[in-house]
Order: sequence, then C-alpha cells, then structure tokens
Amino acid sequence: MSRSHREMIHISVGSTACEVAAHWYNLQGLAATSDTCEAQVTHSTFQQYYVPRAIFIDRPSAFVRQQQRFATESADSLVWSGTVETVESEWSNQPETDSFSHFFQTAATLAYAPHSRYKARARYSEEPSKYSSSGRHVNWDEEEEESVDEEEAARARQRQERRQQQEWYDSTFQPLQAEMEEHWSAALQTRSNPEEAKVFSDTSAKEEQRQREPIAWVDYLMPPYDPRSCLPLPQDSTVAADWETYQNGLAGMNNKWRDDELHERIRRTLEDCDACQGVVIMTSSSASMARAPANATPAPYGWASGLTVAMLQELQDECPMAQRMVISIEENANHDPGHQAEEEQFSEEKAVSWKNRNIHRVRGQVERGLATQQYRELAQVVLPLRLPMQSETSFSRFDQTAWLAASLESVTLPYRLRHNSDLPLIGMNSSYYSGSFAGGNSYGTSSSLSFREYLHQLRPSSQHIILELDTLLPSTYLSTSLESLLLSGTSIERDARMRSGQKISNRNESFELPGMWTQSTNHGGILSSLSPSTVDDERSLHHHFASFGALRPSWDVSQRTKQKPGEPISLTRYLTCLLEGTGPRFSTQQSAATVIQQSLGNLTNGGYGAGSYWQHIWSSRSSTSSPRNPTVLALLGNTTRRYAHLNLTANELKDGLSSRFRGYYNRDVELGALPEREDCEDALAACLDLRDAYFPPKGSGLSPRLVHSF
Repeated sequence: MSRSHREMIHISVGSTACEVAAHWYNLQGLAATSDTCEAQVTHSTFQQYYVPRAIFIDRPSAFVRQQQRFATESADSLVWSGTVETVESEWSNQPETDSFSHFFQTAATLAYAPHSRYKARARYSEEPSKYSSSGRHVNWDEEEEESVDEEEAARARQRQERRQQQEWYDSTFQPLQAEMEEHWSAALQTRSNPEEAKVFSDTSAKEEQRQREPIAWVDYLMPPYDPRSCLPLPQDSTVAADWETYQNGLAGMNNKWRDDELHERIRRTLEDCDACQGVVIMTSSSASMARAPANATPAPYGWASGLTVAMLQELQDECPMAQRMVISIEENANHDPGHQAEEEQFSEEKAVSWKNRNIHRVRGQVERGLATQQYRELAQVVLPLRLPMQSETSFSRFDQTAWLAASLESVTLPYRLRHNSDLPLIGMNSSYYSGSFAGGNSYGTSSSLSFREYLHQLRPSSQHIILELDTLLPSTYLSTSLESLLLSGTSIERDARMRSGQKISNRNESFELPGMWTQSTNHGGILSSLSPSTVDDERSLHHHFASFGALRPSWDVSQRTKQKPGEPISLTRYLTCLLEGTGPRFSTQQSAATVIQQSLGNLTNGGYGAGSYWQHIWSSRSSTSSPRNPTVLALLGNTTRRYAHLNLTANELKDGLSSRFRGYYNRDVELGALPEREDCEDALAACLDLRDAYFPPKGSGLSPRLVHSF
C-alpha cells in the first residue's frame, strides 16, 4: 500500500458548514502535529508552517473580523495576501481591544513561534559531502574523524534546541495558554449562555446585545491557516438579491467570480498536491419544511447546494481519479446565522406571509431533489447530517457544532493516520481489505487506509452511497461504565466467564448477542443519531450494508499498567468489541472499526488556541466521571434506516412539481431560480431509484408504516 501520495482537500460551503469545519480543522491540526496522523495528508506548508489544505466559502460579512485581524497585523507576524474588502457590519465599529481579537493575537503568537508544534520539519537533511570536488576521490582516512566531530556537533545542537524549547515553554507557552483558557471560560458563559450571563452583567444595552451574539466561526478558527483559503462570495448587488437559489449557486454566482476566484482557487489547491487522493466537501443545506412550525422561516441555503454541485463537476474534470465525499449539514428552519440582522427587521413580516413561505417551501423541495440527484452522480458517498436536536440537549449551538466535529474527526481517522504507528489500530471484517490477521481474530488489521479503501468499507455497491452517523453525546446518561456496555455479549466476556468458572443461571443467557449499545437511546442503547430522519426504529428491523465504528477512549491506554479481569485494555480487545457489536446482532455485510489510544483530552491538552476551548465544552456538560477527558464513540453506517429521509426527499420533490404548486414552480422557472420541468423530472426519477435501493426488508412490519407516513 503506497504512502507517498495521500493529499486530501477539504472545502466548506455556507455558514453552518464553516461552523462545524472550524472545529474539525482545529482537531485535525492537533492530530497532524502529534504522533497520530500524517501532516501532509490534510495540511500543506505556508510560510514554513503547517496549515489546513482547506477552502472556506461564505458570505462576505462572515470574513469581516478575519480581514480586520490580518489588516492590523505587523509585517513580522502574519501576512494577509488577499484583498481586504470593506463590508458594512456591526463588527466594523468595534474597538481594537475586542476580546476575540486579543485572543486571536495570543493564539497566533503561539502558533507562529519558532518552537511551535506547527513548524514544518524539513523532509531531507543537508549533510556535508565527504567526496572531493572532482567526485572521483574519497579520503577514507579522514572520514572517521569527521563523522565523530559531526556527531558531537549534532548532539550539542540538539541539547541547545531542547534547552531553548524548554525555556520558551516555561516563559511563554504556559502563561499564554492559561490566559487563553481563562478567556474561553468567560467567553462561553457570556456569549454561549447569554441568559445566565445577563444576571451578572451590568453593561449598557449595546454591550448586552453584543453578548447575545453567537460566537462566529472565524473566532475559533485557530492559526496557523492560509488566509488565502478564505473565499468570500461576490458582493455584486445584482447577484446578492437572488443568490439564495440553487441555480445561481450552480452557475457559480457569476461567470467572472466563478472563473477568476472559485475555479482558480480549486486549481491552485490541486497543484499544491503531488497526487490528490480525495476531496471532502462540507456544505450547508436547508431542512425540510414538511414538519416545521407554521411560522418558521426557511433557511435559504439552496445556493450552497448548487455551488457544491458546480465544484463537484469542476473536480471531476480537473482530477477525475480523486474520490469525492459530500457532507451535507441541514440547517434548522428557525435559524440562519447569515441573516440574523435581516431577520430582526423582517422576521415578523416573513412569519405571517404564507405566500413567501410557500414560495420557499416549493423551491426548497425541488432544490433538495436536484442536489440529491447530482450528489449521487458526482460523489462516491454522501453523508446527510443535522445538529443535535434541542430535545436531546439544551446546550448552545457552539457546543453542538463542536460535538458534531469531534464525532467526524474520530470517524475519519483511518485515511489520516500515520503509517505503522502504535497508537491506532483498524480492523476490517470484509472481503476487501489491506492488512493481516491479528492472532486468532477473524478480521484483518491495518494501521492506516487510503481514502479509496476507507470509502470502499462504507459502500458495498455503487447504489448504496447514503451514509448515517450516530454518536455518544456527552449528556447521555450511562447506567454502567462504557467498557461494560461494549463487553456485554462479546466473545471476550464469554471467555472471561468460562475461565473464571462462573455458572450461567439462565440458559438463554449464553445466547446473548453483543451490540446493544449501538441502539438509539429510545431503544435501550446509548447512541444518538446525527442524521436527518423522522423515524426512530430499532436497528434489527433494518438491513445493514456496512458500518464503521470509531472510539477514542477517555483514558490513555499506554498509561494503564495493570489489566483487570474482563476489562478491555488493549486496542485489539476494544476492536473486537466494536466489530462484534455490529456483526452478530445486525448481520452487517461488511464492517470496520478503528480504535486509537489517544483521548480527546490528551489531544487538546496544551493545544494552543485550537485546544484551549475544548475542556470548557465538555466540562460540566458530561455525565461521565471524566468530563474534561470524554469518550468519543461514533458509528458511521450504511443501512436502510436512510429510507425515511430519501422517501421524504422524493415525495417532496414530487409534491413541488404537482399541479397544486404549479404556479409557484412556474414563477421560479421564469425568474431563473429553478430549471425546466424536464430536468426536475429526471431528478425525481433518480431520487426514486435511490430511495428504492434503501427499501427496508419486507415482512419486518416497518415498510408499510414508512410508506404511509409521508
């Protein structure tokens, strides 16, 4: 398995996607600069520092604070190589002593320090040549003396570098790190929980309103990163009036911006790669209005889906061999980060306007169907997601996006892992894998996978490309330890009971199947779905095509010195629990899992700006015994549970094309907001085919209820 060319490109489109991506890239940077992952996979080199190989696309107002930071930086620190645009925003008149600006400067001081963990290491060492200038004679008599002198000089340089690094760590790093942690402790109380902070605040009305503003994603996108990776949408007033449509996004907003900015940025990013192995596009998407409240305001994210399709087409032409993955994050109908100021002025008018609501509803129904068709044709896999529902957690949006990012970071580890590292282990129970059998286990193992191999584990056929994600939320109550839940019913537990001579009181107890933890919290399990769905059923009622589990335990395996009887300590034992948890109970066609002996707390501890806020996210928000070092457990699946979501998408597209809403549809066609009916009918046929591929098994009692529920 070749490891020389493994570059990945990540693109985020829209405010919601950028919110999650900022958390995700922070964690990727920490993992890439540790012993966990290969830095060259997700990062490139900018000014001798590792920066994410990413592109952020959002409204111009989202980059105002970032442009102000780079515009005020000195020439000795960061250099903003892009153009600074003047954008009207409430942040433009803020004082330079804004707390987040100060925090960013502190994080930049650590990230761009000479001893920073992000400092790119030279690939090849420059050694003096022992050969003469003619290249024909070697002085072998002096070679031994020169080698001894060089070794002593090298050891002296290493000792000096270690002393300097330790002095910098004691005098600079520790004070600044403590300052950043104090900042986040106060910031998350005042901005993420404004109602609680209001009691202790005695500021003016304007300052109080500022505290109510959510933390913007540019506030926690930590340096170092290439400022050229931030790409604002065009500010042309003729375009801004109708850029919310799928068609406008598909056209690249306008030809000049598409050719000069978007496509050029993609080509430049591809040219920085030796051989790009894959692209992950995280895009924002408006949620369905079928079950939304009557006064809900649709989130206009059709442009993000259209722009994503345009980039997929460009990538297919420029780099056809690269694998493509789309992560679509649905935005709630009542929340649109990019239109907060607008909603304050017109929210009441929009809420009571049934005409506007129907226009947006029909447009959204058709746009989601069109995007589903194109994703199916242009991407290898598609992962629809949503933020945790308010019924599952009452915490802030900042926390919710962080939880989603932590799950994504853990479940996408396999294609980023460092080859032959002792920290992670991947197990694969399928007919296609690269690895070797570990002892007497029935599955193959490997220390890392390519992106193509990773996607192959998730899609057993070209028809099944829609994935789902379940995770263990920090607020989930566990009646017993997670280790006991993972062990329950597995061969490890049975072997331990047999060795201890424990008698089985109930005959049926010996036939207990593992994997109960994979069920949702409503069905006796511990996982919560992060995929958009209106139906919550037992997993046993569905057909399971593929699954990929990921586990970051709450403790470091290397720190455990003594193993208790029956307790899963080694990576192999944990891996067996994950694979058996999805195998016997649900008969998954192919399954895989990865376990890494590095907790999230260890990853983010002392992680400069990128890691300074994570302990405040988990602390006092977790029901586990170690809230500052939580367990991250995620399960990426490919099952017929996606039928409900696909059926809703197809039915809504069909409803939008019906005679009932023909007037709204024809209006958008004339305005150029939607394509002609023939293209929409082709999209409907593709959506129905994709839905049928995920039809639940007959005789389960589930299919009739699903079919008649829409």
